[in-house]
Amino acid sequence: MHHALVFVIEPIFDKTFIYDSCANRKGKGNLFALERFYKFSKKVSGNGTQLKNRFNDANYVKGYCLKADIKHYFSEVNHEVLLNILQKKIADKQTIWLISRILSNNAAGSGGGASALRETKLFL
Repeated sequence: MHHALVFVIEPIFDKTFIYDSCANRKGKGNLFALERFYKFSKKVSGNGTQLKNRFNDANYVKGYCLKADIKHYFSEVNHEVLLNILQKKIADKQTIWLISRILSNNAAGSGGGASALRETKLFL
């Protein structure tokens, strides 16, 4: 069922993700992520060249890399808020019903932690 659901909703959401988002996307696994990391690290580091006093140079560009994941996201996120957001993008009531059923089957969490709601804003 999950694969059928992904088949339906992936085209709706995939186009809204940034190019460098790699998690669970076609053609964007670990190898893609590493290649992108190396590309950006070379760009920021001047392609690996060592410049004298580089860190004291005011024009030096510092680079940062973030790899993040929200622990227990679907068990902690407020399911009602999530479903309201999804209904704005997915018109099919049966698809929304299926998503609701999948979320309600997650017995591990309460589906409404305040911290999870704050974290939701990072992704939506």
